[in-house]
Amino acid sequence: MQKYINEILLRINEEMELRGIDENVNTEDALYMIDVIRPLFEKLREMTIAYEFQSEQEEIHFFKEIKPDILGRYIFFHKVVRIEMKRPIGSDDVQREYLHSQLNSLKYFFDQNLDFYQYYRSRATHLDTYYFVRSLVSHKK
Repeated sequence: MQKYINEILLRINEEMELRGIDENVNTEDALYMIDVIRPLFEKLREMTIAYEFQSEQEEIHFFKEIKPDILGRYIFFHKVVRIEMKRPIGSDDVQREYLHSQLNSLKYFFDQNLDFYQYYRSRATHLDTYYFVRSLVSHKK
């Protein structure tokens, strides 16, 4: 599985580099990256369902570090497309208001998930089993 994870990350990074994608992403590039990442992530998802992690630490590492990295890129590109596709045509004030409303929506999401967000960003580990292990029952011995 680690080999496939490395291939996914390499492919995503190569595609982003080839297209010159950085923090300024246009809709065309975002759509392209969605098409690149979606099938890779779906295959990873299928592999994960069938895969039996060798240890709790391996499972935590996958769900805490690997999956969020890949899924986060997909979500980012998807959000760029959604925001840009809904962006109104109009004055700078109309567009600014729209972008502020989108920013407020993102802020609301993070505020609603603040406990988890702070846990994750602080690199804490005391709740890793609770948050990142699929089945607590199978890991109790």
